[in-house]
Amino acid sequence: MILCDLTSHSSVFPARARAKPVSVRFAPVAGVVNTLEGPVAYSEGDAIVTGVAGEQWSVARERFHHTYAAIFPTESGQDGRYVKHPHDVLALRLTKGCAIHLADGRGTLHGRAGDYLVQYRPGDCAVVAAEIFDDTYER
Repeated sequence: MILCDLTSHSSVFPARARAKPVSVRFAPVAGVVNTLEGPVAYSEGDAIVTGVAGEQWSVARERFHHTYAAIFPTESGQDGRYVKHPHDVLALRLTKGCAIHLADGRGTLHGRAGDYLVQYRPGDCAVVAAEIFDDTYER
């Protein structure tokens, strides 16, 4: 397991998320989404996001409204197309596999060598497959 605070890691680099459109549906009930990195539990009302390569992940509803904007004609809070606000992150290319345990026991993400560990803020990380990172982030 890696503790997700990349601020002092020597191989970390800054990256910026690109504003790529995604499809979003809001969960009517709690459940589990099968991400590329492993199953992750979500709560009723959370956003289930489908990305550029058909990959899916969940975002807590409160956080979703701070990080994504609806694309017309979708209205905020409705299922439809959204774009993530561009934002800066820290990234680390994994040289070996790892497991990241998510907060609140929601699941464990499994990264492979070559994938990226992306830190949004200390303690808030995701694993992103290399080909998806290359399409959705810029150094």
